Amino acid sequence: MLVCDDIMARRRRKSKGTRAAVNWKRRLAVIAAVCVLVCLMAVGGGYLWLTSYLSGASFRSSLEDKFMRELRADHVALGNLDWAGGKIGVPKAQVEMRGALNVADARDIEVSLNRSALWDRLCHIPMLNIRSLDVRVDLTRRDVVLPAYDEPEKGFFDSLAPNKARVDRVIVRKLDVVAVDGPDAYSLQNAKVTVKPGLKLDSFSASIQGGTLKLPLEWVRESELESMTASYANGNLELRDGIFRTNPGNIVLERASWDRADNLWSLVLRVNNANVERLLNPDWKKKLTGSLLGNVRMDGDETGIRHVSGKVNLAEGRLTALPVLDRLSTLWDERYRSLSLDEAGATFSFPYNDPEKKIRHAWMIRNINIVSKGMIHVKGYAIIGQDRRLSGTLQIGIPARYVETMPMLKETVFNVRRVPDEGMLWANMNLSGTIDSPEDDLIVRAFSALGAATFGAATNMATGAANTAVNTLKNFVAPSSDANSEEGQSGDDAEEGKKEEEQPAGLLNRAADGAGKVLDTAGDALKRLPL
Repeated sequence: MLVCDDIMARRRRKSKGTRAAVNWKRRLAVIAAVCVLVCLMAVGGGYLWLTSYLSGASFRSSLEDKFMRELRADHVALGNLDWAGGKIGVPKAQVEMRGALNVADARDIEVSLNRSALWDRLCHIPMLNIRSLDVRVDLTRRDVVLPAYDEPEKGFFDSLAPNKARVDRVIVRKLDVVAVDGPDAYSLQNAKVTVKPGLKLDSFSASIQGGTLKLPLEWVRESELESMTASYANGNLELRDGIFRTNPGNIVLERASWDRADNLWSLVLRVNNANVERLLNPDWKKKLTGSLLGNVRMDGDETGIRHVSGKVNLAEGRLTALPVLDRLSTLWDERYRSLSLDEAGATFSFPYNDPEKKIRHAWMIRNINIVSKGMIHVKGYAIIGQDRRLSGTLQIGIPARYVETMPMLKETVFNVRRVPDEGMLWANMNLSGTIDSPEDDLIVRAFSALGAATFGAATNMATGAANTAVNTLKNFVAPSSDANSEEGQSGDDAEEGKKEEEQPAGLLNRAADGAGKVLDTAGDALKRLPL
């Protein structure tokens, strides 16, 4: 009996201990569940509070202030931030500055954010997508001093904020850039740009596709950009492989660079089958046709151009509807009425120096070669000096069978020997005067010889023709000031034109226009002689 009671007592004590252990386990489980629930509620509430804060006006205002200090801008405005997991949507972002970069207006921005990198205080953006970016640049403000802002005091949260940034790729679906420099305006519209920034965001490489380029140049007002690459590193900007369609033909920007530290720039251009009409005035567009081919290399600094070299050729060229050609067709051969140019080209360089002749910083036009087989051949060189003084010698070849019909021309004018002579008789044309008032001796000598042979003592007529030719030569490179005044050109427009004509395209434009007036007036002079 005593043994049974002892056994039952032990069983009661064991059962009571088991129940107590179970109760403690249940209590611990409940406490743990409550703690987890509290933590989840805290995390959820914290996340809701954080997203609310990050989407609110207070955080947006702090970002605007930070961007304004970093960019030294006058005004920064951001749209409401829409946080959706690892992506942030911003409907707009605008920056206004008083410097050369005047306004930047981005619309519909989407930012992909690597949230795990935030633990390392790294703001990692794998992709930044911008639907449209409108940029306005005013180059007259390049020297304006940007405002400087005091750094705000750093708080506790600043020690937790990212202190590094990395952007893998930026895509701008539609880029519009307008740059003004006084009266001149440049623009690139509707271009798509893909940018890959460097690790420290102080360098980048980019590809540009599509878009319309507009320039304040008479010979290339508008072109369509096919593609181009750009890169920036260590203060050096480089553009390569830019293809611009000019319809017909294209212009290829092989390479262009700009060094920020020294403010040095250079470019290499190639022209393929561009219409020569781009260089001509409306009247001459009906008289000269053909396709331009050539290339140019230029470099300079903030003071202007330092070196230029290049060449230009005219393919499938044709001269027609010129009074002088009509007269020559009556005099010698009907084919002079519409003259096909088998070759037409020249090389040019700057600066050209000749201390013996006191020529400094001149434009040298070498290897002038104009050929219409069996009709005419022009070779030689021309120099345009720093003081706009003109010099050089051209050799003019006319088939011997034509010149020999006029012995006086052969004896007194076309008497230069060339080996080989190509079946032609040659005459020298010596250039002189200035680019504004050019002179030469060929037309005067030719008209004088023809007048002496035809009229003998009737020198007044020949003198009148010679004087007409001399006056004509004043327009060989540039129209006369009287002609400009007749066109109603203002003094300011003339000054702007003078600046443009000092560039290679401007010189070629004026030379073509002036040479055209020479030919037109020479035709009228020929009509005065009863040939």
